[in-house]
Amino acid sequence: MGLAICLIAALPAVLLFLLGLLLTGGVATLPTFKTVGFIALFVILYVAAIAVMLRLTALLPARAVGDLGLTFGETWRRTRGNTWRLFWGLLICILPPLLVMQIATLVLLGFPSPAEAFAGGTLPVRFAIIHAMSLDWYLLVTPIGIGFLSLSYLHFFERARINVRDD
Repeated sequence: MGLAICLIAALPAVLLFLLGLLLTGGVATLPTFKTVGFIALFVILYVAAIAVMLRLTALLPARAVGDLGLTFGETWRRTRGNTWRLFWGLLICILPPLLVMQIATLVLLGFPSPAEAFAGGTLPVRFAIIHAMSLDWYLLVTPIGIGFLSLSYLHFFERARINVRDD
């Protein structure tokens, strides 16, 4: 389901990117009006893809709990007008723990200096440590995002079903 959502959301931007490559022949040139227009359109499609993915993410917890009757269309209708709420809710759930991780990395390892990077050769070791710490932290933070998606599914779909049953 996640792959289908990503394909639906990203396909227009990918097609525009490929069209831009075909028209320019893959050669980087000085920015022209046409190039700037392609870049602007690509950014607009990228933002639209994020909005589409946010609105369709309720399908993920639905599939996880066995709700196979939920369709793309119904999800799209029920989340109408809530793109910003979904965006800010997910950001509020994910951003603070990730900032904690970044601050902890800087406190524990500090900023790399040019002398370390080029003379001492310790920069790759530092990057490996940062990467390992980040992966472990992301594994701990992922359930927070999953919890938000589950609560958004309950908000948009289960509450509506409960209200229908009460009538």
